[in-house]
Amino acid sequence: KKIYYFLIGDNYLKLDNPEKAEEYYAIALKNDADKNFVIDRVRLLAYYYNERDEYDKAIEVLQKYRDVDDEAIDFTIDKLHKQDIANDNK
Repeated sequence: KKIYYFLIGDNYLKLDNPEKAEEYYAIALKNDADKNFVIDRVRLLAYYYNERDEYDKAIEVLQKYRDVDDEAIDFTIDKLHKQDIANDNK
């Protein structure tokens, strides 16, 4: 059952509705979905925002889910930060 929340969220993300996607990822988390799957989806969401030049929104969504897996989230924040700096230097 939990997998369906991820699939619904993924479809909303494909339809360019990240807010609704996050809503379904959060439902999966509340229903005790595997934290690795949650982190994967949060990363997808962050990359979605970052690819649309919404770096601040990407970081915001990552920080919102930091308590799920702080190391994985911090790694992703660092990666996005380095990409942002590299893009500024171009």
